[in-house]
Amino acid sequence: MVCVDADVPASKRLAFIGTDWFDLGVRQAEAMLKALAGRKGKVAMLGLIDQVIDQQAFNGFRSVAEKAGLTCLDPQHDKGNQAEAARVAAAILQAHPDLAGMAGFDSESGPGFGQAIKEAGKAGKVVTTCVEAEEQHLRLVKEGVISAAVGQKRELFTYLGVKALFEVNHSKLRFTSDDKKAGVAPVPINYNTGTYTVTKENVDLFSKG
Repeated sequence: MVCVDADVPASKRLAFIGTDWFDLGVRQAEAMLKALAGRKGKVAMLGLIDQVIDQQAFNGFRSVAEKAGLTCLDPQHDKGNQAEAARVAAAILQAHPDLAGMAGFDSESGPGFGQAIKEAGKAGKVVTTCVEAEEQHLRLVKEGVISAAVGQKRELFTYLGVKALFEVNHSKLRFTSDDKKAGVAPVPINYNTGTYTVTKENVDLFSKG
């Protein structure tokens, strides 16, 4: 068995294929710093705060943002719901009128806070980054509401998962006289499928429309 997208490390799975969420947080922070162009200030984070992968992403984001002098506010729970993300973002914008940036860590964060930022007239004033690069995220990038969207290479998940299972059953590689008995599989334990960053400069390359 292999896990794709979501890991179950305590199981007997042979490999995990998916995104490194700490690195995803790092990529968002790097994109935010580039868009801020030297500006400092407070940065808000939205996501599923009880979810392990979001916690990893928050930590990745902080590891870069705080080192660069940004002040990261405590992550806020948006329940993975666009309407809730809009509500939470609106409250943050009201509480912190000097907010420099906002980062979203689930698929609904970006569209949700994008709505709140447009309604508050803060588009282009508050630098924003988010995870995922679906059409609704790309539209907001084109509009200049979202500065950067960090996409996951989801197409690789199932492809590499099937490939890993094939290798487990058919690989000619041998590590012992009886690999199965020794519990050794001829595949990596972790496949980091990576990310890509979409900005206004390259968004047309990613748009399917």
